[in-house]
Amino acid sequence: MIRRPISTETMRQLYPPPTPEGGPAVDSLGRKWIALHTAAVAIAALAGDAANDLADVDGVLARLALMPAAGRRRIDDHFSDLIAVMEPGLAALLSIRRRHGDASASARALLREFRRARAMIELMLG
Repeated sequence: MIRRPISTETMRQLYPPPTPEGGPAVDSLGRKWIALHTAAVAIAALAGDAANDLADVDGVLARLALMPAAGRRRIDDHFSDLIAVMEPGLAALLSIRRRHGDASASARALLREFRRARAMIELMLG
């Protein structure tokens, strides 16, 4: 099945990037979380997933702000590991879509990995 690529504007309308408006101050760790979350929402769109469970960005940001330095370093390591998976994965999915291929199965697999990693991170945050 040939599908038309999803335009950037359509992605923004369907899945607006999370904003920490009214939330805690966002440092570099918070910006990494927002970037990872935004990538996950884009991957969810490619997977045809409503991504309703990806709504709580501010909750994680608030808990990150309360973490002691040692815990923040551990979380940062997990973020780095997740970025190492998500970045090339999203690039591959977009490449498939540019060639009018169906990336939905691969996107679902990558989204599952994100959700597993996010669950682990949320456990670490308490």
